[in-house]
Amino acid sequence: MTAPTPALRERFLGSAHAALERLHQYAALLELDARDANVLDTLRRELHRLRGSSGSYGYAEAGELIADMEQRARTWALDASLDGDRRGALLRRLVDALYTAYGAAAESPTEIETREVWCVASPAERLGEWSKLGASSHMRFVPMHAGEFASRVQGRERPFALIAPADLGRALQVPDGLPMVLLSATLQPAAPGGRSFGAVTVVDQDIAADDLIVIIEQLAQRTSVSGGSVVILDDDPMILVLVRAICERAGLRTITIEDPAKLFMTLEDERPGVLLMDVQLPGTSGFELTRRIRASADWIALPVVLFSADTSPEARESAIVAGADGFLPKPVAPAELRTQLLARLEQMRQNRLANGLNPATALPEREAGRREAEQLFGAQRREGGALSAAVIRLRDPVDEVRWPHACASVAGALRGTDAVLSHYDNISLVATVRDGYYPMLRALNALRATDPEGTEPRWVLGFAEAITVGALNIDDLWHAAADAAAAALAAHQDNHVWTPEDSTRAPDVVIVEDDVAFADLLEYALHQEGYTYRVLRTGPEALEALRAMPVSSQKPVVFLDLDLPGLDGHAVHEALHIERPRDFVVVFLSAHAGDADQVRALRAGAADYLTKPVSLRVLLSKLPRWARQPRSGK
Repeated sequence: MTAPTPALRERFLGSAHAALERLHQYAALLELDARDANVLDTLRRELHRLRGSSGSYGYAEAGELIADMEQRARTWALDASLDGDRRGALLRRLVDALYTAYGAAAESPTEIETREVWCVASPAERLGEWSKLGASSHMRFVPMHAGEFASRVQGRERPFALIAPADLGRALQVPDGLPMVLLSATLQPAAPGGRSFGAVTVVDQDIAADDLIVIIEQLAQRTSVSGGSVVILDDDPMILVLVRAICERAGLRTITIEDPAKLFMTLEDERPGVLLMDVQLPGTSGFELTRRIRASADWIALPVVLFSADTSPEARESAIVAGADGFLPKPVAPAELRTQLLARLEQMRQNRLANGLNPATALPEREAGRREAEQLFGAQRREGGALSAAVIRLRDPVDEVRWPHACASVAGALRGTDAVLSHYDNISLVATVRDGYYPMLRALNALRATDPEGTEPRWVLGFAEAITVGALNIDDLWHAAADAAAAALAAHQDNHVWTPEDSTRAPDVVIVEDDVAFADLLEYALHQEGYTYRVLRTGPEALEALRAMPVSSQKPVVFLDLDLPGLDGHAVHEALHIERPRDFVVVFLSAHAGDADQVRALRAGAADYLTKPVSLRVLLSKLPRWARQPRSGK
């Protein structure tokens, strides 16, 4: 195995230093209560993580010291009397020894601002546990009710993160980009409607406190300046290695380039939050490139920081005149570089949020994209066209570290298709186009072909056409495309085009009819009146589909024929009446006009029984009374 690069080793030492600060905090907690089971368990986990990485980076002595303390911590959890009140002191002694083993002078932790985590209607018994461990990560857990949360958000206050029960959290009006952890007894799909990349996750309500804190930190890295991206342009490879290590230690995703000719292509591909650029470059200068950036409508708002060995007043003035946001001298001071970059990233983050863009990807958030897509929907209604949508969904949610780069690649691939692209949820994008989905399919398949990993695409595509879906609004179309993407995942496909069988949203009307001509007539009438519908042809098919159909707030109307292949209408209706008695409004449409069939249907709960030939005028006049009844209704 090759040895870690200097940049990787420096990055590890940065994370090890942070771990030593946490161990200092745990020592203080043990001095208050040497038998605290939560602190002991968290300490053991921290030591275990640090021991494994120390050995991997060649710090064998540190690994041995940590292994001894890890074993001691395990024994402390079993024997309350062992080492008694000496536990905190022993841990402090280990920390001092580790500073020496890592080759760093012992230093006291720097003063770090405490970050507020708002806990809306969170369990009181958990708050104390979270607060005790949160102190070591500089977090303060603040309990509040939903009304107080809404009031503070309206007053433009913003916490570091939010914790809430899943059902309540999904209903809260949460600012875009705010990290949110939802507590649930069952692990449901993560993102409430409209939430975008990295902003929310669902966890077990009994999650360990230290795991919760780690998750909050990870979410914050994805949605704030930490975890943002920086492009560095310098023709000196050694400078790139050094600056990259500093940026990565600050939690930034870093892209380095040596050739100035590749700058604008890299900006298009990566959509960074800040550009760090040398002044003296082959064939051009940082001043000239900054002027070109400021002249570009796409990049006029991009923060640019220049750095140079020439620190004369003239050089600084030239940077300002060119439009740079900052100027740093070489050699670079790590603390000053971090301060400059984080300040500029926060500037860009605020700018993106103010314009409805995702801070990490610079793409529109769901609501911003929805407003633009609604204009396409309206134009299609007025002028015609094959309005279509594609949902691009991450195949493996664990791969979300690379999701911002994938978003930039997708945006670049679709640039020539006139698609409206935005976030759909935390692991999906949605693209809407007026003239059919084939140009999008070709562009995205071409992008897949350039994937260097090449084995299995990192994302799947779900397509839907408004006319096929019977969409009444853009939400219907997007939902169908999301259903198609879910079907692609389930079938291990790369692409999938929506069919009625993929739907997870109940339509307004379900037509159960084996007479194709009569079903076509019903479809035409329903489409003209603006109802969504689905057609089923046989009794067994209908019963299976209706048993599985998700019904939320309103009951679908079922137009049910009596003579059906495989299973007659009475059997279908009576089975539904037993298994799902409050989920459907059943209306029989049959050529059988006898009293016995009508009485049997109505006694079993049918809303009406109309005999064929059916007057469409009468049927459509009755339909509003049946359709869209609340599910809670009798």
